[in-house]
Amino acid sequence: LVPLDEFIAEVKLIKSNNLHFRVKEGVNQDEIALLASNFNNLIEHLEHAFVLQKTFVANASHELRTPITRMVIGAEIALSQERSSDDYKKALNSVLDDAEKLENIITSLLSLAEADLEYTSSTLENVRIDELLWHIQEQWKQRLPDNQLLIEFGELPADGDLLSIPANPTLLQIAVDNIISNGFKFSDHRPVTCRLEVKADGIHLDITDHGPGITALQQQSIFQPFYTSSVKQEHKGTGMGLYMAHKIITLYRGSIIVKSQKDGGTTFEIHFEQF
Repeated sequence: LVPLDEFIAEVKLIKSNNLHFRVKEGVNQDEIALLASNFNNLIEHLEHAFVLQKTFVANASHELRTPITRMVIGAEIALSQERSSDDYKKALNSVLDDAEKLENIITSLLSLAEADLEYTSSTLENVRIDELLWHIQEQWKQRLPDNQLLIEFGELPADGDLLSIPANPTLLQIAVDNIISNGFKFSDHRPVTCRLEVKADGIHLDITDHGPGITALQQQSIFQPFYTSSVKQEHKGTGMGLYMAHKIITLYRGSIIVKSQKDGGTTFEIHFEQF
């Protein structure tokens, strides 16, 4: 029982502030060593999650503080002396822009929290991807008629169950819609295409836009929270859309990769394994 007692004693040493600590696995290939190895793997995942959480909170704090700071400074400058009505109008427009950005960030954070809550509390349904695409296409027609969402099909099975994945339909729609919305934002009213196909390894959904492309360096960060690649004000977003899409898709055991080249558009390749 000595090795087990030592293992228990080391486990008790682990706190939230020292998740880098690992228990001794020893050299024997016995049950205690296997238990210690699996426990260390679990702690490694927890440590990684804590780091991501701290980074996310730091980024969120920065993103919220920046527009608030600009609003305060802009208001103080406007009130520091008498100005013309045009100057006051410019100052108010600047404050309004920052207020709208702040609202968008808060909305994204609330949606992300809601996504976590719905995933943990809801019962999964079999969601047919083809029907989901038709629904999203109809919504885009009503929302922005000038933005054309095209749907193409490759090889599809006769069995509709092979087009379905277990998911929360609302969250899955948010994920796909965020990618489509990102495509429209950079495509200057050119079409965005969704191509659906079922292969031996599962469901494949490719979403392609006609934007300026994403550099290899940008692709390394595109799924990180609050990351925005555009320097143009009209293309500025909260940097949460693709992060949420990636998070939701991976929650449902899917994968997403981006393929792009300069001035050649971008394709997001989504893959769900067959269950």
